[in-house]
Amino acid sequence: VGATGFLGIHVLWSYIKNCEGKITCFLRRGTYESVKSRMIAMLMYYFGENMEHLFDKRILCVEGDITDMESINALEAIDASTVINCAACVKHFADDDILDRINVIGAKNLVELCVKTGKRLVHVSTLSVAGEMRESELTLMKEDMLYFGQNVENDYVRTKFLAEREILDARVRRGLDAIVLRAGNLMGRNSDGEFQINFDSNAFMRSLWAYIQLGQCPYSTLEQLVEFSPIDSVADSVITLAGVDKRFSVFHMNNNHTVTMADVLDAIRRHGFEVEAVSDDQFKETLESASKNEDESRTVLSLMAYANKEGEDLKMVEADNRFTTNVLYRLGFKWPIVDDRYLEKQLWSLDTLYFFNK
Repeated sequence: VGATGFLGIHVLWSYIKNCEGKITCFLRRGTYESVKSRMIAMLMYYFGENMEHLFDKRILCVEGDITDMESINALEAIDASTVINCAACVKHFADDDILDRINVIGAKNLVELCVKTGKRLVHVSTLSVAGEMRESELTLMKEDMLYFGQNVENDYVRTKFLAEREILDARVRRGLDAIVLRAGNLMGRNSDGEFQINFDSNAFMRSLWAYIQLGQCPYSTLEQLVEFSPIDSVADSVITLAGVDKRFSVFHMNNNHTVTMADVLDAIRRHGFEVEAVSDDQFKETLESASKNEDESRTVLSLMAYANKEGEDLKMVEADNRFTTNVLYRLGFKWPIVDDRYLEKQLWSLDTLYFFNK
């Protein structure tokens, strides 16, 4: 489910490369003639290969909507032991109920399907469910934690949190065979840097875009650790973890190798963008000045949407992934090391898509 998304399409590709058997994609047709033509087009976009010969043999398509239980019921007859849910609305702010419909109701519908049919549910969540806490109360979220007093008011975080709660509750009370995979900062491929079509929905990339537009970033960000989870590696880890023992329920699916924002800033400069590191007070003045300029309002919003409100000392809760990292080691998987070469590939890929243009 969610095979046309950035992660979903790579999970499909990883399965085709590394596994035998068939995989069924459940998706909407959109503006295409059929769901099959949509999948063929998406595979061509991301992998540059015509895979039409795989359809009806290894790749099957079923038209439907995760928010519609009637169309979900059509999956009952599919001969498959596992349902992988990569479908999600990743908007952090929405005017309507789309986040609840896709992230919560969609997950509930898949729970019902899997409880009824005995299929395993592999649900892709996010490390963002760690939410925020006051600095004095900060802790690390481990795999066996869901709610520990954190702030989950952000609509995206709230809906992903509620979906996890629904799945884990069904696992305990209704015998659902399910695992939850909390993904980290989904970034371009390790192989070539290729990024998602809707790159503008990535919050971290929007903040980089804003720093480049302003030509400045604050000193306080330089020491921050940044995690890059290359999408092809994440997809491989999904396939690797999909078959783990039923005793385990939650995994933290993010790269254990990190870099600092200073490393990222250095890569940005080497790529040719002039971004100066300045004091936090000077950066605040730059933001205030830009906020008065109508042309700069989007730049400011890209940073301010995720900043703390005045007077709050809330900080993002970080996640511990040592348990999952060791599980993956034992299953023959390790995360790639993020280096200057990878960062340059990321910037080059985004630059060719005109991402950094105003």
